Amino acid sequence: MRAFTRRLVEMMVRAQRGNGEGEGEEQSLTRNRNFHTFETAEGRRALRVSRHLKSVERDLLAQLAQGNTPRVTWHRNEGQIVSVELEYRAVKGRRRAYLTREEFEILLGNKMLQGILEPAVG
Repeated sequence: MRAFTRRLVEMMVRAQRGNGEGEGEEQSLTRNRNFHTFETAEGRRALRVSRHLKSVERDLLAQLAQGNTPRVTWHRNEGQIVSVELEYRAVKGRRRAYLTREEFEILLGNKMLQGILEPAVG
């Protein structure tokens, strides 16, 4: 992931968390006001990745609230890819999300997830 794309993704994910880190810059990064940014291939990729990470983060936090622990597995043969598996016991289903190392590091920015995700850092 290029530095510009990563910075956009970090800004959008942090804005979703609402943890007060750099609130001013996240609030100013709206799709309407900054449409030129999201017209580029990098901007569209950043938007897609941030939506994916926000979805994974939201599901991880919901699972933690229910007392479930996700399974985190590194797939070294695929070039630093990590899979995060969530089990939904009530509906007997699973979700597996594949993330790059950089995407995984962005998730580690959430202090509530660090305790369960950091042991998997390889």
